Amino acid sequence: MLSHETKQRLSPHVTSVLILMKSANSVAELRRLVQRQYGIDQPNLFDGWDIK
Repeated sequence: MLSHETKQRLSPHVTSVLILMKSANSVAELRRLVQRQYGIDQPNLFDGWDIK
């Protein structure tokens, strides 16, 4: 559903986030890595999932 231009712009970001996800040992660590990389605090998308 995304345009070709949007896919090209989004792909590097998705790749970067996937690398952070693979590097993190926990959801909390992933949040810290995202904060460090992008300078923003991410909401905990996993609230209520009981993921440790």
